Parts: sequence; C-alpha cells; structure tokens
Amino acid sequence: HTRPWSSFSFSNICEGTFSCLLGVFLGIIIIIGLICLDHREAIHLKSAHHIRDVNLKLLGDSNTRAYAEEILNVKFMMTDEYESQREEIKEAVETIAANHEKMKSATGMLVANGEEMPGRAKQFLALVGDPRLELDKFCGACPWDSIATCDQRVQYLQDKKNMKLILAKASVIMESPTCKQTEEYNALMNNPLLGLDKFCGTCLWDEKMTCDGRVAFLQNSRNIGMLQARISAMEVVSCKILKT
Repeated sequence: HTRPWSSFSFSNICEGTFSCLLGVFLGIIIIIGLICLDHREAIHLKSAHHIRDVNLKLLGDSNTRAYAEEILNVKFMMTDEYESQREEIKEAVETIAANHEKMKSATGMLVANGEEMPGRAKQFLALVGDPRLELDKFCGACPWDSIATCDQRVQYLQDKKNMKLILAKASVIMESPTCKQTEEYNALMNNPLLGLDKFCGTCLWDEKMTCDGRVAFLQNSRNIGMLQARISAMEVVSCKILKT
C-alpha cells in the first residue's frame, strides 16, 4: 500500500533523510575499517585486495600520477625522498635566518659608520689643511735619500709600519726636508727650458735600463739630487714625453 504525500509530516521526512545519511556514513566507516583490517592482514577480503591493487596500479602509472598531481596540486614521492627534501628545506631556513642576522648586524654597522662619516670628514679636512704639517707642499717625486723617493718612503711606512697615508706623509716631511716643495723646486719643475714635467720614468734609457733606473744609478754613483739626476737622464731623448 502507498501513502499520499500529504500524510507525511516534516518530521517524518527529516527522520528518513537522517536515517539514510547515517546509513551511508556507517557503511563508509565499515568499508574503511574492513580495508584497514585487510591491510594489516587481520582479515582477508578479495574486494579490498582488488581495490588496493587497482589504486597501487593507478599510482604506479606515470601519466595517472602526473594527472593526479596536477588536479590535486600535490607532489607524490617516496618517504626517503620526502625526508631528504624536508632536511634540505630545514637547513635552508636556518641558513636564511643566519644570513638575515648577519645582514641586520652589517646594516647597523653601516648606519653607525654613516653617522660618524661627517665628523671624520671634518677631522680629515682639518688635518690636511693644518699649516703646521704643510701637507699641501708634499713632494712625492723628491728624493727622501739617495735611494728612495718621498712617495716610496710613504709607501714603505704604510706597508711596514701600518701607517695611514696622511700620517705617513707628515712623518716623511718631518724626517726629510727634501720631501717638501720649495720655491727652488717649483722654479725648476716649471722651467720650460729644463722640461722636467716631460720626464718619463718608465721609458727606456737604453735596452736594459729605464729612465727611473738611470736616475737612481746617477744618484748613487755621483751622489747628486733627484732633479739633477733627471736632468742628466733626459739628455737621452727617450726619457722625454714628446708631444705628437
């Protein structure tokens, strides 16, 4: 016998729907439980074996696996590969964190140095412009002694004594008055007849010796000054820079 729809109440419909959903849910739970028990070999179900074999076969197929990865936006991999990549990611995160701390420390140092730069610049300019040091009159090409120039002596103090450039120049000027430009020096350097501004130290005086080498030889052998030795060396045309 059938009952007309009018005889069904809302509560009866809800109870029926709930009973259907509950039955489906319990059926799914039971099937999952049976498959798990079969997987652990507690029971043996041919259908469960068949479902598992089909799923494994599908996952083993490269095309099916690629399609599933694309649809689900996941990456299937073996446990060893997963653990290896997880360790790499962990190390990368630690490295990034360490580098971030270094960058933060370096940024702090740059900011601190940037704040100190204006004060250091003022000190530098004050030191260079101090008339007592006469650094503006330093003559690098002048002879410090019979062997070395003033520039060479400055370089020596920087390399061996670990002096700063300004301190080294001031020290050389105090050590040797010849390292300070004089009116006589400027007159000789600017004399167009002598042409000392055209002296080429790296040019060849002969086949075996440079012009700077000839100047050093004249200073040592004849005990003469740097400028006089250059004038003598420039008697050879090759020690002059000729205008083209």
